[in-house]
Amino acid sequence: MRFGKTILLLGVILLGLTCPSSAQVGKEALTQFGRFLARGRKIHNIPVGNYKIKMPPAVSRVCIKESVEGYFADGRLNPKTYPALSAKNDVRMFEALQHFTKSAVKFEENYADILSRINATVEEKIDYKKLLPKDVGIIYLGEIHNQPRIHQEIISLLKQLPSIYPERRIYLATEFLHVNQAQSVQMNLIFTPAELRSWQEKFGPSTGEEVMLAALRNKMGLLGVEDRFVLLEASAPKGELAPTEEQYGDFATSFEGMKFRNKMFAQKLKELRTLDPDALVVFYGGVAHVSYSELNSLPSLLREKSFVIQYAVPPALIAINPLFSYMRHEPELRDAFRASENAKLVERWRKPTQEYRRILGSDLSIIVHE
Repeated sequence: MRFGKTILLLGVILLGLTCPSSAQVGKEALTQFGRFLARGRKIHNIPVGNYKIKMPPAVSRVCIKESVEGYFADGRLNPKTYPALSAKNDVRMFEALQHFTKSAVKFEENYADILSRINATVEEKIDYKKLLPKDVGIIYLGEIHNQPRIHQEIISLLKQLPSIYPERRIYLATEFLHVNQAQSVQMNLIFTPAELRSWQEKFGPSTGEEVMLAALRNKMGLLGVEDRFVLLEASAPKGELAPTEEQYGDFATSFEGMKFRNKMFAQKLKELRTLDPDALVVFYGGVAHVSYSELNSLPSLLREKSFVIQYAVPPALIAINPLFSYMRHEPELRDAFRASENAKLVERWRKPTQEYRRILGSDLSIIVHE
């Protein structure tokens, strides 16, 4: 492919750099890196935390410049508000760029093989029994927030789970309930839709409320894994008792914040597994928490036999992973998907490998209409 040599060069250079273990990325190292890439070429600036890395246009095309810029810019922390955390966050962002570049090199080298291993079909109603493994420990459901059609499809999955795993207790664990909103794992975790709505009235509505209600109606345990008080304490600027709402959101979505939260989620899931070793655990949250392609994702932290399902809408695919694009499909498949607003594009591996799953992030991808 046309960008092969350029992205391979970028990968070698990035992976050859020593990622600092101290609290900040070496500005001089990044500057030298930018100068090296810029020799004799027109360049683009890609923000990485509080610095910029200069990339040639060919690399920007591979990385989908606007998406990568937004991905890294949205994840930065203001150094004036968070001096220490901002520096640590820059390290996480630099590590993520190294990780992505390594994946891009592998994607380029194995492009034909990767696509030959993916089976893509258009379905009106998905039969999950044919798609899910029998011996899985955790099923991860990664969503794009605030998409009702995604919620509808996840509900369809939840309705099928009791018949797919009739002998197993099923729990839905989710970032959308804080631990102080749901009963603790020491209790039986079953409570009524009315009780859930009561908690929502007290603490405010959560994303995917209808998904949680569907879990309750299908006799699943419901567990919140986000500890609001711990996260508030971690996101408070130095010298402040509590963060503002904006600061809270900035930390929660930063690279350092995502690692912090995923470690917290993983601990809650470990506690649940200890109490019920044979249960099927379904984790429901944002796709960045569960994707194999993300550093410090839940599957990498827990290392339990897992199955990752990504739910998305076409415009969000590039944001999930710049290497994963709806537009790679044949025109006939895209036309079949567009022909019905109830159609879903289903992608699964014919012959999955750990390496390829890490590049594209999932075992199964479901694309629905907006």
